[in-house]
Amino acid sequence: MNMSEAIKSVFSKYATFSGRARRSEYWYFQLFVWLVNMVFAVLLRNLHPGSSLYRLISGLDGLFSLVIFVPSLAVTWRRFHDIGKSGAICLLGYGLGIGSIVFVAVMAVTYSFSGSYASSQSALASMGLFILLLFLALVVVAVLMLVWLCRAGQAGANRYGPDPKAPVGYSRDFDDFQDDDENAPWHY
Repeated sequence: MNMSEAIKSVFSKYATFSGRARRSEYWYFQLFVWLVNMVFAVLLRNLHPGSSLYRLISGLDGLFSLVIFVPSLAVTWRRFHDIGKSGAICLLGYGLGIGSIVFVAVMAVTYSFSGSYASSQSALASMGLFILLLFLALVVVAVLMLVWLCRAGQAGANRYGPDPKAPVGYSRDFDDFQDDDENAPWHY
C-alpha cells in the first residue's frame, strides 16, 4: 500500500471502527497528516498574525484538524485490532489528558480559595507531584502505544476480522489453521 492508497482507504472508512488496518495504512496516513500540519506551520510562521491571510490559513488548519480527528481515531482503533488488541486502548491517552485537566482545574480553584499561605503551598506541592506523575504515565503510555503501533499484525484472521495482508480472494478462517498444512501461506 502506498501513501495515496492509504489516504483513500482511511477516508473511505471515515468512521469505521471495526476491522483491521495494516501498518502501512496507519503510518502513511500519519505521515500525510504530519506533512499537511508542517505546511500549515511554515505558512503561519511566515505570515503576520494580524493579517487576513494568517486568519484564513489558521482557520483552514483548525478545519483540517477537525476533519481528520475521526478518521485518525478510527485508523488507530483498527490498527490495534490488527495486532489483536482492543481499539479502546487508544482512548487511554485521551483519558489521561482529560483527567489531568480536571485535576489541575480543581487544584487551581482550591489554591485560589485557600486563605492561608501554608494551605496554598500544600496545594501547589500536590499539583506539582501530580503533574510529575502524570508526565511519567503519559511517557510510559506513549512508548507502549508506539511499540504496539509498530508491531506487525497477526497473520491470518483474528477476532476483529480477516488479515488485511491476505491475498485477494483468500478467505481461510483463523479456526481452520492446521500446522501440518505445508502448502499454507503461513507455513515456515
